[in-house]
Amino acid sequence: MTFRRVFIIILASFAVSLVSYFLFSRFLFRPGGKAALSVNSAIGSLNVALNGEILGKTSYFSDSLKPGDADLTLSQADNSYKARITLTGGALTVVNYSLGPSEAFSEGEFIWLTPSSDTGSLLVISSPDGVDVQLDNTRIGQTPLSYKGVAVGNHTLTLSKDGYRSHTVKFHVQPSYKLNIKVNLFILPYVSGGGKISFPSEARFNIYDLSTDNPALYADTSAWAKGVVFYAASMDKDSSPSASPYDFFIDDQGFTFDKAGTKVSLPTVSDQNSVKIGYLGRVSDQGLTAAASQALSSLAQKLLPQVAKVQVLPTGLGYLKVRQGPSITTAEIGRVNVGDTPTLLSEDGSFYKIQLPDGTVGYISSTYAKKL
Repeated sequence: MTFRRVFIIILASFAVSLVSYFLFSRFLFRPGGKAALSVNSAIGSLNVALNGEILGKTSYFSDSLKPGDADLTLSQADNSYKARITLTGGALTVVNYSLGPSEAFSEGEFIWLTPSSDTGSLLVISSPDGVDVQLDNTRIGQTPLSYKGVAVGNHTLTLSKDGYRSHTVKFHVQPSYKLNIKVNLFILPYVSGGGKISFPSEARFNIYDLSTDNPALYADTSAWAKGVVFYAASMDKDSSPSASPYDFFIDDQGFTFDKAGTKVSLPTVSDQNSVKIGYLGRVSDQGLTAAASQALSSLAQKLLPQVAKVQVLPTGLGYLKVRQGPSITTAEIGRVNVGDTPTLLSEDGSFYKIQLPDGTVGYISSTYAKKL
C-alpha cells in the first residue's frame, strides 16, 4: 500500500461552560492496513474497551488495531455506553463522547472513513432521528441523511433539534473516501432553570417549574432528576458547578426524588432546614397536578416550624385578660376569648407569655389556660 495522508479535524460541541472541546487527529497510512482509533471525553476520564478487552482510558489512541466492525464500551463508575463502530484499514476512526447518567443525558460523535470512488459522499445519522443538518450554514435535510458533492477541504456540520443541545462537527473531506458521522444529541432536562411556582404555605421551601412536553423526559422521572443534576453541574453556564440547584424533585404523580434520582419519603425530605424543589411535570397539565399539590401540602406541614400554643379555658366571664407583665397588678392590654389558641412564647411563674394574632405580646394566667 502506498503512503497517503488523511487529515481529520473535529470540533465537538459538547463542553463545560461553553468552552469548546477540540480534537485534531492526523494519521499516516501505513503498510499492512492497520486501523487507528482515537477516543476522547470532554467530561471526566472514561474506561475504553474493545470487544470486551480493556484498552485504557481517555484520551486513548492506537494505530495498530484490526480492521472491521467492533463493539466499543465506554464506562465510568456505574455508567457505561456500548456502540458498534467501524475500524477501516489505514484510516482513523474518531470517538468523542461525554458520558452522563443515562444515554439520553450523554452526547458524542463517531466519525469514520470508508473507501469510495465517489469523493465527497457524506452519511449523517443521529440519535434521535429527525435532526436538522446544516452544512457550512446551509440546511441540507434531516437525519438519517445521505449527501453527495461535498467539495474536498474543510467544512462545518451543525445538527440541531428542539429540546436538544445542538452539536457541531468540523471535518476535512479527503479524496477517494466517504465520510460517515454519527451524533448522539443531549436532551435538555429543563429550560433556563424554570420559573418559580407560587404555593400557598409557610413552609421553608421554594418550588420551580421544570415541566416539559417531551415524553422522553417524563417517561422516566428518576432519570430526569439525575439529568437535571448532571446538566446543571457539568453543562449549564448559568448554574453553579459546585452543587445541584435543587435539593429534591416532585413529579406529576406526587412522587419525591433526591438528587441521585432515588425515590424518597417525605420524612426524609423534612429533615432539611430549607428546600429547593424542582417540579418534573408536563406542560399539558398547566400547573401542578392534584397529586403533586397534595404531596407538597404534606411536605409543607412537615417543614412548618413547630409553634407552641395554649388554649384559653372557661373563666366564667367568657374571656381572659391579657396583662402587660406576669402579675395581676400590671395593666390590662387586651383580652382573649375562651377557646382561643394564642402562641406560647415562654412561661414566667404562674403566667404564660403569649403572642396574639395581631402581634401583641402579653401575659395570661396559667390557671385559665393549658398547653397544646
